[in-house]
Amino acid sequence: MKVYAIHPRISSVEELLRSLHIEGEFDLTWDAESPELLFASEWIYFKKEYFEQFKTLTATAKIRVFFAGEAMSPDWNLFDYAIGYDNHLQNGDRYIRHMSPYDFFNRFVTTRENTITTKAQAKQELSRKEGFCNFLYSNAFAHPMRDKLFYAISEYKRVDSLGKHLNNVDVEGTGFEGHSMECVPLKSRYKFSIASENASYAGYTSEKLLTSLEAHTVPIYFGNPDISEDINPKAFINANDFSSLDELVAYIQKVDEDDELWCQYVSQPWMTEVQVEHHKKRTDVYNSLITSILMGGGGKSRLPEGTHVANYRNAVLYRNYCMDEYKPTWKTRIKMVLRKLQLMK
Repeated sequence: MKVYAIHPRISSVEELLRSLHIEGEFDLTWDAESPELLFASEWIYFKKEYFEQFKTLTATAKIRVFFAGEAMSPDWNLFDYAIGYDNHLQNGDRYIRHMSPYDFFNRFVTTRENTITTKAQAKQELSRKEGFCNFLYSNAFAHPMRDKLFYAISEYKRVDSLGKHLNNVDVEGTGFEGHSMECVPLKSRYKFSIASENASYAGYTSEKLLTSLEAHTVPIYFGNPDISEDINPKAFINANDFSSLDELVAYIQKVDEDDELWCQYVSQPWMTEVQVEHHKKRTDVYNSLITSILMGGGGKSRLPEGTHVANYRNAVLYRNYCMDEYKPTWKTRIKMVLRKLQLMK
């Protein structure tokens, strides 16, 4: 089967499978001209060249799959299938939720079990901490709460910004690629980590919280309102649990000044037994559905057909507003107004 993916970092079948985190043998041929199976990421909405490419290829592709690397919902009028983070979205077998974040972000984290299981071990870890709190980001256009956390917590005590965004240390941030390789060692020097997603989006849990846990810091989390589905809520401070930033900062100060309380957070299991089983099932379902599509199990197109969805696709893809031809002329408009006035008498 001929396949292609619209993404700046995917240019081969091997890179596609790596991005999908799928292993196995598939009869796939990379084809940028006339793919039967087309994967498109959120980049089609970010860059015109990718959107133009999608317009061309979607017209001939048999199956179109939206692959969300960020917190975005799919457009079911444009895609047969979608892979995303939404945990409340249902659309039969057309929607595939991303595998467990521990599996999806395995390039960032090396373990999913806390090696610190006692307060004695936590106290030993605490003795090695050199700094108060870190902030490690390169994206300056995330949810405003991310920067608000940085500034609010900095009012209490200095927060080291280690990335490109708001950098206030001597070492320049390395950006995404460097972040994936060095974020855990960088964070491990600190007692706390600001672990904020770039969006508040139900079901979207990225690597931010996971790397902060692996670094044995107390994460200060903002983002997924359903984060307790993925991670043990006793292992981090959830900004959503506080009515104001002042209340949150006051609690952070309390944990900072109470070694026993800090050690209690750091020695918690990162996932409960129920969460471990949930993560396994989630990844198993993902692997099964993606494998089916890659092996040709997707079958025929699942796009809705009809006058209005056709008008919608034309409007979105080609800016061809089909109903324009039915708009009345100015003479007809005058007649319509006069007729309305007569009816109102």
